[in-house]
Amino acid sequence: LLFVLTAPCALIWPTATSPAQSVRLRQIYPLWSIGPYAHHAPRLPGRRVRPIRLKINTCAAYTSASSSFFQSMYDTAILIGRFQPVHNGHLALLRDALAAARQVIVVLGSAHAARSPRNPFTWQERAALLHGALPESDQARVHMLPIRDYFDEARWAHAVQASVHDCLVQQGEPSPERTKICLIGHFKDATSGYLRSFPHWELRALARQTDTDATPLRAAYFSAAPGHAQ
Repeated sequence: LLFVLTAPCALIWPTATSPAQSVRLRQIYPLWSIGPYAHHAPRLPGRRVRPIRLKINTCAAYTSASSSFFQSMYDTAILIGRFQPVHNGHLALLRDALAAARQVIVVLGSAHAARSPRNPFTWQERAALLHGALPESDQARVHMLPIRDYFDEARWAHAVQASVHDCLVQQGEPSPERTKICLIGHFKDATSGYLRSFPHWELRALARQTDTDATPLRAAYFSAAPGHAQ
C-alpha cells in the first residue's frame, strides 16, 4: 500500500500495486479513489463508488502530519548507558528509540568491569534484562553492543563509533556511513556530557522520563536483608 502525493492538488490516496490488491483495497476502502484518477479505480459487482475530493486544508494537515512522521524516522537509534540496573527510565528511552528508528543499538558501558557496588551486573545480564523487558516483536530490532571503559572520553567515543560501524556492517547495512542515525539520551547531570561527543549523530535529547535513578536502586539492593531485595 503506497501513499501517493498528487500535484498540484495535494491530494493523497492509497494506490494498488497489482490487480488483486486493487480489488482488496476496494473491499477495505469503499471510497478508495480520490483525485483526478478516480475513474481508473476498479469496481466491485453491485457496488457503485463515486470518487470524492478532499478540501485542500484537510489534505494539507494530513500531508503535514505524514511528512513529519516520515522525517522523524531513522535507520538506527543509539542508546548509551550503564543500566546498573535497568529501570523504568531506561525503558522509556528504549521505547522512544524503537518508535524513532527501525533498529536500535544499545551501547552497554563498563562492559568488562569487575563486579562491584557500582557495577553489580555483567553486560550479558544487563542485555538480558533489557531484552526481557521488551515484547518479542521488538526484541529482534534491538542489538546489544558492549563497550569497555577507557577513562579517556575521546578514545571511548572513537571506540563507540567504530563498534557501531562494525555492528551496522554485521546487520547488512551496505553503506554504514550513509545510515541515518540518531542518539537517544537525557541530560541528567554533568555525567551526561558524553552525549555531545557524537556531533555527526543527530541528538534526540528527551526530558526526564521518570523519577527513578539507578544510584538509590543500587543502595536499596545492597542494603536489603538476604532474600528481601525487591
